[in-house]
Amino acid sequence: VQQCRQYLIPVLASVPDKGVIVTLGATALNAILGLTGQPGITVKDFHGTVHEIQRPDGTMYWVVPSFHPSHLQRGAMNLLEVVTQDLKRAWKIAHQGFIRSSSQLVVDPPVEWFDRWVVDHLAKVQAAPDSVHLSLDSEFPEKGAGDDEGELLDWNAQTPITRVNGGNDKLTGWSVPYVGDYIRVFEKLMAGMATLRGWCWLWNKYADWDHFQAAGHTLSGIEAIDGMWLWHHIQSDVPRGLGFVAPMASDFGAWKHWGKVESRFG
Repeated sequence: VQQCRQYLIPVLASVPDKGVIVTLGATALNAILGLTGQPGITVKDFHGTVHEIQRPDGTMYWVVPSFHPSHLQRGAMNLLEVVTQDLKRAWKIAHQGFIRSSSQLVVDPPVEWFDRWVVDHLAKVQAAPDSVHLSLDSEFPEKGAGDDEGELLDWNAQTPITRVNGGNDKLTGWSVPYVGDYIRVFEKLMAGMATLRGWCWLWNKYADWDHFQAAGHTLSGIEAIDGMWLWHHIQSDVPRGLGFVAPMASDFGAWKHWGKVESRFG
């Protein structure tokens, strides 16, 4: 990388304002985004995501990572359409620009905030049960931070839950520690969902559901759907991890690597 930087620097300088670079493979991804040495960086979780690079002169360009052609040539032809979609996204940005959708992640909010969110969610479910869907995710020891959910095929439901994450729209997601009053409010959410027969989406549902059941939470009555295995049923020849799938439906960007940075969630 250092040896070739003498060629890379003038190429980057030649990119016009609001131009687009497509990085092919992990080496280019790490070099262009300055992520070399950071744990958890994989093309699988970065493909199709959009990154903005600001230059000292006030101009900027976007970066859209994708897989290296040699990776496809060595047998990963199942990713050909994925790479094609990544290139189409880059082409569209080059011609139309890019504005990221609004969103926020609320990490470790006060218990009172979490309780108000639960009350509001249950009220929405009661008013329109088929229109409001809850997304849920849990963290536990076998599920290493930032790891691919699709690789988790064996777990011990008795291991402690460490965090619970969720949301019910495209704007706000939350992540709370599984301790004290947060557990009480989470059970309030689950019991209310069970009573109202609300819809709940998970990614690798059985791992989360087994842990929730072992922890004594109310589950009977909740209409739970496993998005991961539904995805696998539709696209059985590509990875199942949420980091891989999400860029095809969202412009939020890459996030899996955050779990490898200890300070991200304390």
